Amino acid sequence: VPDAAAVLLGLAGEKDEAAARQRRHCVALLLRAQGKAGGWGPYATSPPEAFDTALAMLALRTEALAAAARRRGRAWLLEAQEAGGHWPE
Repeated sequence: VPDAAAVLLGLAGEKDEAAARQRRHCVALLLRAQGKAGGWGPYATSPPEAFDTALAMLALRTEALAAAARRRGRAWLLEAQEAGGHWPE
């Protein structure tokens, strides 16, 4: 998940076909890897963690098809946030 998010962030603004193909691949991977609860873990089969969820949401921020995934991720982050304003490690 972090690798796909990093590639997606790194290719932001690139318009050639190879970059577009790689972006589509990364978006699809991130959408498949989102957990049922709404967050992302370091791997598609891992439980969600705050860092990986935030990174995936940043990477998907400009993807129109990912709006629902971002909403679910935001809801997961809000639910997971502890009273002191931090998230579990």
